[in-house]
Amino acid sequence: CIADMNSNLQNICLYKVFYCLCRCSSDLLTNNGVIKGLTVEKSHIFYGIPYADPPVAAYRWKPPRPVTPWPGVHEATYPRDACMQGCSGPISDECPQKVSENCLYLNIFVPLDVNFSSPLLTPLPVMVWIHGGDFIAGSASKPLYDGRFISNFTHTVVVSMEYRLGAFGFLVSGKDPKTSATGNYGILDQQVALLWVQQNIALFGGDPSKVTIFGESAGAQSVSLHLMVQSSKPLFKQAVFQNCIDLNDFSTYPQIVTDYVFLCPSRKAARAGTKVGSAVWMYVFDHVTSDHSVWSGLSFCYEHVCHGAELPFLFDTASVANFTLAPPERLLSNRMLCYWGTFAHTGDPASRVQQSGFCRQQRLPAWPRYSDTSSWLVMNFTVRSHAQVGTRDHICDFWDKLDDSIVHLVHKQWKFVFYISHSPWETCTYRAYT
Repeated sequence: CIADMNSNLQNICLYKVFYCLCRCSSDLLTNNGVIKGLTVEKSHIFYGIPYADPPVAAYRWKPPRPVTPWPGVHEATYPRDACMQGCSGPISDECPQKVSENCLYLNIFVPLDVNFSSPLLTPLPVMVWIHGGDFIAGSASKPLYDGRFISNFTHTVVVSMEYRLGAFGFLVSGKDPKTSATGNYGILDQQVALLWVQQNIALFGGDPSKVTIFGESAGAQSVSLHLMVQSSKPLFKQAVFQNCIDLNDFSTYPQIVTDYVFLCPSRKAARAGTKVGSAVWMYVFDHVTSDHSVWSGLSFCYEHVCHGAELPFLFDTASVANFTLAPPERLLSNRMLCYWGTFAHTGDPASRVQQSGFCRQQRLPAWPRYSDTSSWLVMNFTVRSHAQVGTRDHICDFWDKLDDSIVHLVHKQWKFVFYISHSPWETCTYRAYT
């Protein structure tokens, strides 16, 4: 624009400048071809990047195949269809509008100060989100999981992935274990997405040696599987499991289920991790969200901390997911995403080193490492977040002893190896093998 333009031309020019600041395209050459992303107020975004070829027709119920390089420019400016799923019931308003078998895509959110034409002297840590949904529903592109805010405020590269769900991702068929379907295609999809991150994320300013995987519900179960599967070991450095817990004893049976299915197994796994030398930090989320619209009509959750209650706070997505946070809740949100981001940077959520300027301003309360030397302190995320001794440790002590007694009895009487596993539908199942 020049000074002697008339006012209308100035307005047009200013509008174009403003539009570019808010929504510009970003072209990037990946190992598979050129992609065109977009730049918004908080971050650079690349939606719908294919990480594997479409698992359709003859390739349905087959392991994912490497993505075929594409000619021209791939438009990464809008989210792609979610994977096929049976999303229904009281939260049907939250179900993806479009689904497809051609769904193996990922989204990438990059801080604005990353210059793609000039590599960073110090690459950024990477956070890879695995969505939940009982392994039968969900989408990486749900507004609730928009990664631009946590990326911007914590100075990390955030990746989210789609993976096959339901029968398309987990159907087991046939009887011959060597030739029939193994039923783990959704997990294999996740592995291939993580491999794509290893091979390409440096182009986005990310450090492939500092990948943190994090997930909630079925996503947390996926994270636990990757921790156990040897072939996933080189694909990430550290992990976060998320299953929020309601500490309010609102009725006996739901509390028993919460203790036995969520809280106590989490505590047992955390303590087992410390015994083998892993660094562990444990938390509970104990805040009742003030804006009931978060729950999409699930009235039972209006006064309780229901499953997934921490997600709006972790991703700070009120502005894009159509709900509001009260001022104390905004601080809780800021602090939560900063803990996760600091963990991605340093391996310690309470570290004061390498915090972003934004996170230093939040003055994070101390979050002690989970260990017997610190009295097994747990961080309680509320509007006044604080570390505390587990309030239901006596209940978990009971369940641990009962489980150990059952295992000992079965092994002694029947010479079986007995273990407890959680099915994709979050109920406890018991299996015995000779």
